[in-house]
Parts: sequence; C-alpha cells; structure tokens
Amino acid sequence: MIVVGGKMLTLPGHQLSHQHSLRRLVINDNSHLSVFQTLVDLPSLEYLDLSRNVLTIYCCDLEFVDTPNLRYLNLSVNSAVTIRVFGLVNHPTLEILDVHNTKVIVEKDFSDVMEHLRYLKYLDLSNSQMTFKNKLFHGLRSLKELKMASNSFAKGIFGELFLNLTTLEVLDISNCAIENIPLTSFQNLHKLEHLTLNNNHIAAISPNVLKNLPADLSVLDLSFNPIECSCSQTEFISWIINHQSVLKDPQLMSCKSSSKNSRVINFDLTYCANTNRGVITVSIFAAVIVFLFSALLYKYQFYIHYCFILLRGNKMSRQEECSYDAFVIYSSKDETWVLEELAENLEKGLPPIQLCLHERDFQAGKSITSNIVDEGITGSRKAIVVVSQHFLDSTLCQFEFELAQSWLVLRRNASIIIIILEDVEDKKIRRLFGLHKYLKKNTYLKWKGNVLSNVRFWARLRKAIIAQN
Repeated sequence: MIVVGGKMLTLPGHQLSHQHSLRRLVINDNSHLSVFQTLVDLPSLEYLDLSRNVLTIYCCDLEFVDTPNLRYLNLSVNSAVTIRVFGLVNHPTLEILDVHNTKVIVEKDFSDVMEHLRYLKYLDLSNSQMTFKNKLFHGLRSLKELKMASNSFAKGIFGELFLNLTTLEVLDISNCAIENIPLTSFQNLHKLEHLTLNNNHIAAISPNVLKNLPADLSVLDLSFNPIECSCSQTEFISWIINHQSVLKDPQLMSCKSSSKNSRVINFDLTYCANTNRGVITVSIFAAVIVFLFSALLYKYQFYIHYCFILLRGNKMSRQEECSYDAFVIYSSKDETWVLEELAENLEKGLPPIQLCLHERDFQAGKSITSNIVDEGITGSRKAIVVVSQHFLDSTLCQFEFELAQSWLVLRRNASIIIIILEDVEDKKIRRLFGLHKYLKKNTYLKWKGNVLSNVRFWARLRKAIIAQN
C-alpha cells in the first residue's frame, strides 16, 4: 500500500508504475494536484483512491494501463472526469466507482460507456453536473447501490433509466428537480430497499406508482418536497399517513399550499370525506336536473321548435299571402281517402281549392316542424282536420292540431274545419282535450259514405273553405 499526500503539482506516474505487488494506492487531499500521468503495469492493483485533488482527467483506457484487477476507483472531489467511449472496456473487474462532486462528461453522450462493467456494485455520480439523456446504466447487471443526487434528467428519460437495474437495492435521486414519477420508473426494481427522493419538486405520486413500489422497500425518503395537501390527493396523503414506518422523517414532509407550513401527516382526511359527500350529492342532483331537463326538451322538442318558428312566422305572415286554401291534418294511414276523395273532389271541382298535403307539398330537407308551420299552417288560409282512429293514435297528428289551434289565436281570419271520418270512441276524443273542447263549441262535418250524404258533405265543406271569416 502506498499513500501519497502533500502539495504535489503532478502525479508521479513514472515512479508509481511497474509496482507488481502494489495492491492499494491512495493519493488525495492535494489542493495543487491537477496534472495526471499514466499509471502503467500494476497487475496487482485493486484499490485506487485519487479523491480530493483538483485533477482534470480522462478515463480510463489510456490512464490506467495493465491494471487487470482494479476493483475500487475513486475520482471524487476533483475538477473533471471525461469518460471516453471505450474508456472502461479494459476494466470489467470494477466493483466500486465513485466520482461524486466531480464534473463528469460522457464523450459524445454514448449510452453504452458502462456496458462492460458487469461486476459493478456501487456507483456514485452525485453532484456531477450530469444531465441524463439516455440509458447510461444498461449492462450494470450487478449494481446494488446507485447515487445520483443533484443532477438532472432530459425530458422523457426518467421512466426508462432504471429498467435494467434488477439487482438494485439502494437508489438516491435526491435534489434533482423531479416533478413527476412516471409509472414505469421503478417497476423492475424488485430488490430495492432504500429509495431517496427528498428535496425534489414532487407534489404528488400516482397511486399506480405507489402500487408498483417493491414489496421489500424499507426506507422511502420524501422529505422536503412540496406535497399538495388537497382533497384531490387523498389517496397519496392517505398512503403517507398509513406508511410512516417506511417513510424516513415523515415529520419533515410539509404541505406546499399551507401558510403555516403544516405537516402532511396532520392533514385532516375527514374534511375531504365530508366535502366529497357534498360534491357527490350536488353532482347527483345536477345530473338529475340535467336528465329531467333533457327529457323535457326531448319530449317537447317540437313545441319548443314551434315557438321560435311561430314568432318568426307571425311577423312574416303579415307581409306574405297564403299559398294554399287549406292545410290538411291527417294520419298517413288515411292517405287513400285524402287523395282519392278529399283532394279529388276539392282540387278538381269548381272553383278549384288548393290543398297542402304533407306527403306531397312539404319541402325535402326541411325540418318537420318548419314544414308544418311554413308550408302548412301559416301558408294556408284554413286547416282541415281529418279525425279517425288513426288520427287519435298519432302523436304527430295531435301535435299538428295543437299548432293549428295556437295559430288561430294569432291570426283572426284562420279557422279549423273538423271532418269525422269514422266513428271513434268518445273516451279517446276526451283524452285529446283541445279536440274535445273544439268539437263541443264548433260545428263539424261527418263523412257517411253514401251518395246523397256525399253531395251535401262536399257542398258544405267547399262553402266552409271559401267563406271569409
């Protein structure tokens, strides 16, 4: 063993080389030692400590030549270490590599510079001014302890950086400005026992990440992080409160939003439970209101649409003349009678009466409600209602009749002519309150189908349509 101290300016590589029996070499605490000279032919060297100097050194294929048994290398607390692309290829026996508090530069940002260190168990890169951009630790199959505090991470790399470190037991990534923990970050670290995340910017950790933490984890340090103490993070806070035996210094975990800097473990979860009940109650009530409102809108969508059209149509009707003499409200199942009897007799008679029939005269591509109002009711002087069993069973026919009644209020010269096409049950007419009331107050026509009655029927109908109110 050789221990060298003092005020050297240059490492005496030529004096220390070719020491075939030398197993341990310590050269440290030299505040002036900045120049490194190559160490050559040290076949027994296992322990090399060059810490606490001011060295700027490349590493390590040309600096430590013929040192096949080197297991311990300490370059910490120096000026800078540049690791060449193949700089560690000739040192696969390394078990401990310590470069903390030394600026570390990876030549060309190669990700596989440590790939050959398959026996490395301890790696300390703390405060080395590194920004991890790639899978630098790929190949470190025996690594048990990794320290990398006070460094930084390129965007998107954190969740992939530790995937291959399946033997890792200790991980220190404190003071690295970490804000979020991706789900994949620790999922392969099944042997991890100590995880240090203190002095970062972590406000919360996803419950899924917490579930992926190793079962053997005995120490987790989350102290001095700005934990978000709010009801939106109850799962995380509850986990903290219930796992204080695992957490290191849980009393040092403070709420970021608290003016009193209160502890996370003192957060009142019952307040959130009560608040959540209130939110749930209000949400359910709001959902019910929205559902009922939507149901009403759906049920009365024709009427709502009609109200808007009616306002527009009332203004337009004062300026426009009617296109039809009468709008016929009937069930499509009575179309044969309407076309062969009603239209045939009125439109081909003298004088001809122009009817508006929805299956013939409504504009294609226009909404039903708009057609009923624009082409039918407001476009016609009168309305003819053909009452049958089919009519009473049709929601659309009932709607058209109610629109026609509404139009009567707004236009004085409008009128409704009722035709009872067939005998219908009185109780069904009573269900349609507007029709029942109208029949009680107004004269109506009844179709009987015989020749004598038909002559009288058509004469009365034609007179009612032509008459001016």
